[in-house]
Amino acid sequence: MSIEKIKKKLLKSDDNLKNSEIQDPIELALHGKKFTEISLEDIERVSENEQSKYTENSS
Repeated sequence: MSIEKIKKKLLKSDDNLKNSEIQDPIELALHGKKFTEISLEDIERVSENEQSKYTENSS
């Protein structure tokens, strides 16, 4: 048995109110529909670019 917290948001548009569920980001990451793909090379390139920002500034 599991107990889940469900967060809701209430949106107002003109004279309409819409109640919708805010999905848990961890659940979305694990079980949600995947919409993009990233390669290990892309991750490494971004990591190196971000790290170079710090090494250039510390000189």
